[in-house]
Amino acid sequence: MTRYEQLLNKLSLKYNKPINVIKDIVESQFEFTKENIQKIDLNPVNTNEDLENMKTTFRFLNIGSLAVNIYALRNIKNNLKKKKNEGRDKDI
Repeated sequence: MTRYEQLLNKLSLKYNKPINVIKDIVESQFEFTKENIQKIDLNPVNTNEDLENMKTTFRFLNIGSLAVNIYALRNIKNNLKKKKNEGRDKDI
């Protein structure tokens, strides 16, 4: 049994809920973040100021935060542009 499964089991016993309910509760914050990240249109972002005006930081209790960085975004855009120019854009 993995540590994650052990923690789910411990929470299940503590709150008297089935493991699948506990798992759904724990993973729901990540589903929420995934759904919201997919909604962000980063195409018009070219400067740090553009990025600051958007909701691109997600904070997780006891874990930390996930944020879009302008430098990483530029690198991703450049890599996508290179792939497109090389004809490898079928995955994009």
